Amino acid sequence: MAKCWRQCEEVITPAVLPKGIWRPNSYHDVLKWVRTGVRYIAEQAPSRTGKHPVLSYRVPGTDTSYTFTFKRNSTHHDLYQCQQCKSRGKWTGIKVINQEFISDPTCLDHHPDCRPLRTAHNLVERTVYEFYHNIRADASFAGKKVKPLWHQQARIIKEKAAAEGELGPEMIQHHNKKGHISRRDSIRRAVRVHEVREVQATMEWIPNHLQFLWDGSLFVHRLEPTLHVYYNRSTIQVSINPSQICASPRPPKRFTVLLQMAAQNGLHALVADGVHSFQPRQLKRGGQLYTIHGVCSNGVEVPLLYAISSRKTQQVYEIIFRHIRDELPAIPSNLRIVLDFERASIQAVKRVFPTATVQGCAFHLAQAWNRRRDLVGLKGFVHGEDKSLEVVQWWDTIKGLVFLPRRLHREVRALTAPPVPPEHPAYRPCEEFLKYLGETWYDGMFADLWDKFGIEELRTTNLAESYHNQLNTLMEGDHPLLSTLIRVLHDLDGEAQSSLITLQQDPTHTKYLRRRDRERRERIAHEMRSFNASYQEGVVRSEIDEYCRTMSRFVTDSTI
Repeated sequence: MAKCWRQCEEVITPAVLPKGIWRPNSYHDVLKWVRTGVRYIAEQAPSRTGKHPVLSYRVPGTDTSYTFTFKRNSTHHDLYQCQQCKSRGKWTGIKVINQEFISDPTCLDHHPDCRPLRTAHNLVERTVYEFYHNIRADASFAGKKVKPLWHQQARIIKEKAAAEGELGPEMIQHHNKKGHISRRDSIRRAVRVHEVREVQATMEWIPNHLQFLWDGSLFVHRLEPTLHVYYNRSTIQVSINPSQICASPRPPKRFTVLLQMAAQNGLHALVADGVHSFQPRQLKRGGQLYTIHGVCSNGVEVPLLYAISSRKTQQVYEIIFRHIRDELPAIPSNLRIVLDFERASIQAVKRVFPTATVQGCAFHLAQAWNRRRDLVGLKGFVHGEDKSLEVVQWWDTIKGLVFLPRRLHREVRALTAPPVPPEHPAYRPCEEFLKYLGETWYDGMFADLWDKFGIEELRTTNLAESYHNQLNTLMEGDHPLLSTLIRVLHDLDGEAQSSLITLQQDPTHTKYLRRRDRERRERIAHEMRSFNASYQEGVVRSEIDEYCRTMSRFVTDSTI
């Protein structure tokens, strides 16, 4: 036995095997390894977790590799197992001495479905893992954006690819296959390691640093398990123009502060709308984020109040709107409030602001009509294969009613009967729709809320909805953490104050409108003025119908 060990020592130098490894019970493995004359060199690479490196073996004559993960140490060798077999629930071990496999990795008893990886793909993934480990280990990466880090990662891949010769193009292609999207979440998780963990806000409790704004002013004004109300008193008060307020039995609240901060901004309208994708996860799908916007001089609009609620009852809406009312020094004499057609919110606003003009949203009105059109079976006669010219003209006349003076509705023939004879298949759907119009929009609680003739701005709550779309760019996905939502609302309040200060400093400052939106608004105003001029001289029914069909072009055809 001693002679055999001396033979092994003559072949395997201490540079190959570390001192102290020689033990009789490892002799047979070592002797077999020596006699073959073939060395199976392992390449060390980073693992996903970074705790122990993995070993890769490039299959000779191919562009594939096996990957082995660390299992345990022993006195004479390290034990690794095939990663591909492990993922399929099979143990396939191999012994390693000084980063050399003591047997052929390709001849192991692999799982039948175990296939070696593409070497180029494996090199890319291991390089990416190393990149993530470096991010986690270096605090200077805190707060870094994903795309620049992906570009940095791509440069490292290209450097590695240049050293791999023929494998280089395949490595670059594999890394760039889906762009930064495929690596976005992993990079983001690596960067988040450096975030300071804070106690998250809940519907029952909000930490002090989120309850107050940067200047120390209170932001959270109502904190209940089912209702939160957030706003900045200065933002609400800075929006009022003292020349536009009417007498109020209540004493002005901090009116001196109001005069000092901004007066001359002319708040004349409130626009409110809710969204059901940004309420915190704790409320799940049952709640909403409700925002009230103020519209000031020259159409400048800003969010004034935010509410998170798990319920949508009249009582909840009354609480929300009372916060706005109580913070105003007095109610503007020309105040308009634009809402969607939700009964609870409309009734609440009429109680809280009895002197205000309450109006419905034309966009929501059109959506409701379009949904009813589809429900009664009219869509096919308007847009489908069964399209009927009589029904199309009748429907366009109905759509344009929103821009017709209410006193002229009785002259519209489309409201009296279906446009087709009783035997026509569209007769019954048209009849059902006319019944719906009469019961819901002419005789119901919405009867006085949807006439938009002469109104050249704020016909819809779209400004609130476009604001909700902006939230998509500020928050990562739906139903964010409450802490994240409040921080975003802090920033939006700061932006609102800046807009009002800009208006105060420059009274000619106007709201920016895209060219197409500005032109659309101008066309609607032009058509209404032209019709009004004709109406003063006298119009016949055919002219009324033609005007309605013209205005129908400005009414949405969508249902959602």
